[in-house]
Amino acid sequence: MSEITTSGRSGQVQSLVRALRALEVLSENRGGLTLTTLARALTLPRSTAHRLLTTMNGMRFVIFDNQTNRWRVGPQAFAVGAAFGDVRDLARLGRPYLIALNLASRETVSLSVPDKDGQIYIGQVRGHSPTPGQVHTGDRLPIHYTASGKSIMAYWPDAELNAHLTTADFSKRTEQSNTDTALLAEKLGLVRERGYAFDCEESVGELRCVGAPVFDALGEPVAALSISAPSGRMEKP
Repeated sequence: MSEITTSGRSGQVQSLVRALRALEVLSENRGGLTLTTLARALTLPRSTAHRLLTTMNGMRFVIFDNQTNRWRVGPQAFAVGAAFGDVRDLARLGRPYLIALNLASRETVSLSVPDKDGQIYIGQVRGHSPTPGQVHTGDRLPIHYTASGKSIMAYWPDAELNAHLTTADFSKRTEQSNTDTALLAEKLGLVRERGYAFDCEESVGELRCVGAPVFDALGEPVAALSISAPSGRMEKP
């Protein structure tokens, strides 16, 4: 087992200090930084900085933009930071949009956020008519069966998506639940093209849903808005 290297009298874990400092530097440079520039700012050799960034990238705390060759703060850093402000802030900010969509559709509108392999519903405005099998605020459903979840998964990097398809629980929730991971990957490609996803009774029987992602300032999907209704009131795509 490798030893944990500490630095200074305070007993700071050196690798942790470096990782947090890297996040600080990247947060101050919203457009991202090249490896050379970031290594210089951290006073680290390029090879050491690259190993650090690769590890952080694997955990989604930083991401690498292939088009600009720059490193940026990743969505996991946002998720951790958001916990400080509580998801209630997101629910509060999203409330006017839930109400507007509810008035336009007269159906149940929800706001949800990803949580590991699930999608948690943090805000909702109920429809004007009864909806059997309705999902409630606080419910957690498999991310790959919900319209909201699929609208977010469509923007995951290939490595993250492949890891989910390999390890997630694809047990059927309903007769319509899609357990074919190859088909799911194909449908996620269509979601990216059109910008929204469908759930046709995959997570809750006789309930259909359409969902679209909510992006943060860095263009990462951090939540999703969805409209759900009984299959008799929402056409199958």
